[in-house]
Amino acid sequence: MAAWGWEFPMGLIEADESPEQDAAREVEEETGWRVDSMKPRLAGGPVVPAAGRGHQEHRLSDLE
Repeated sequence: MAAWGWEFPMGLIEADESPEQDAAREVEEETGWRVDSMKPRLAGGPVVPAAGRGHQEHRLSDLE
């Protein structure tokens, strides 16, 4: 059975990073794609923890 799905980069925000800086770093680390600009669209949290993680927020942004 052929199938595909979406997977979103995620990670922990470093002490010296903003959420936006973390998002750009995670995207580059996990996909190899460098973010040139970011426009925040939606943020929400806390949410149900995934994979044993504690407090989480989800943020959705347009990336270029």
